[in-house]
Amino acid sequence: MLYVIVALIGAEVSLGAIRQAPMYILAGFIILSIHGVLLLAAARVLRMNLHLVGIASIANIGSAPSAAVVGATYGRELIPIAVIMALIGSMIGSFVGLTVSEVLLWLG
Repeated sequence: MLYVIVALIGAEVSLGAIRQAPMYILAGFIILSIHGVLLLAAARVLRMNLHLVGIASIANIGSAPSAAVVGATYGRELIPIAVIMALIGSMIGSFVGLTVSEVLLWLG
């Protein structure tokens, strides 16, 4: 819900435009569903604390500020861990994205 509010404040959004892009919305729900299933499966296999799994999830989908908020919700001592998770995720994601773009350029 927070993301919807931030998006409405930060950009001029016409909610009527949602009807013009149903495939994008469906793709977003599919991606988030796969993310959730894989995260919960990994947590079960690795026997991880679900609080850390929730922080890792928001750190990957959101960023450091949103991960810090979720970390603070579960406990004040988890805030630095949440920020570190978000920064490491952003760093790894940047390198993976650049690698995928190079591979696609090489294939194309």
